[in-house]
Amino acid sequence: MAAAVSANVRGHKSMKIIWFFPGIAPPTAVAIFWSSGFQPESGVVNVILGKLGLGNAHAWLASSDTALYPVIFVGVWSAVGFAFLVILGAVEQIPVSLREAALVDGANMRQQFTKITLPLIRPILMTIFTLEIIWTFNGFTVVWAMTNGGPSDSTSILPILAYKEAFRYGRFGTAAAMAVITGIFLMIVGTIGIRLSRSEQQ
Repeated sequence: MAAAVSANVRGHKSMKIIWFFPGIAPPTAVAIFWSSGFQPESGVVNVILGKLGLGNAHAWLASSDTALYPVIFVGVWSAVGFAFLVILGAVEQIPVSLREAALVDGANMRQQFTKITLPLIRPILMTIFTLEIIWTFNGFTVVWAMTNGGPSDSTSILPILAYKEAFRYGRFGTAAAMAVITGIFLMIVGTIGIRLSRSEQQ
């Protein structure tokens, strides 16, 4: 998508706004917006499904069988903005002369992407991938605002589990252990991501 916007395809300005918006929206506002969108009776998701004849009035966030799907969707939607902006910047830093030379050699759009764009932005992609993994473990705000980790802990990520252990059940030792283990895991992920990114740059 970033490559398409950088190539100034039709509607690229509108696409830039749409894809960048999630990156600047406050997490709490995002959670409230999508929580209303997944409401059983008035939510836009069920309204659209009803119009398509796929059923309606489904309690997405109230069922342990389905609550995780809206949360994952919102998490991915929220992460798109930052990733899009960084990738777009990387794509636009690619010298135009490389694409012009590829065109002279008869390369089509797909070949330009796979042979020029993708190899040159691969270090950036590795960095973004690493950051997104780390931020996934810090998605407390959105999940808590949408479901409080429920129902039946079906959407409880590690920060929420640690929070519940500490402040709901009073097991501060368990919560501290979970936080330390999570921190160690994220340090390992970050170290691996940095090394992979450096190897790609070399």
